[in-house]
Amino acid sequence: MADSRLYPSGKAGFYTKFVRGVLNYYRKSDGVQFASVDGANFGFNGRKQVNAAAATQTLTAAQTGQHFLAAVDAVFTLPAASSSTKGVYYTFECGALSAGTGLSISPVAADAIGGNGLSVTIDKDLINSGASDRLGDMVTIYCTGAAGTTAWRVTNIIGTWAKEA
Repeated sequence: MADSRLYPSGKAGFYTKFVRGVLNYYRKSDGVQFASVDGANFGFNGRKQVNAAAATQTLTAAQTGQHFLAAVDAVFTLPAASSSTKGVYYTFECGALSAGTGLSISPVAADAIGGNGLSVTIDKDLINSGASDRLGDMVTIYCTGAAGTTAWRVTNIIGTWAKEA
């Protein structure tokens, strides 16, 4: 860990700590972290972190900002929505055409994925079906931090996606 630095910010100051490649920002008044910058995830040097994903993967908050290039019939399980996953986001791309199920994004049993006119039903996957998928179909979603029907929201979507029946 590098030395912390104190900066003025209006009436209250903040300090930074650089830990394992992540620059964290803390309020001086109460020591609460309010921001972080991870060079791999925020495109320093003009690069995005691309994850050539296996067919099944359970995601973590530490993977925020990653672009998942999905294998055939890949299933991505999202972490549970909570205060610790608030603001976490992922992009998923169809990287291989499927004759079967297609690319699936699965919330935990207590959460839902909504937005872009999608139905909001607890514990239903968002699917880029093998019947209509095209290379490059993709979706970006983020976590609101509130469990339930508002847990995960679509911000960008390309291609034909539907909710699990």
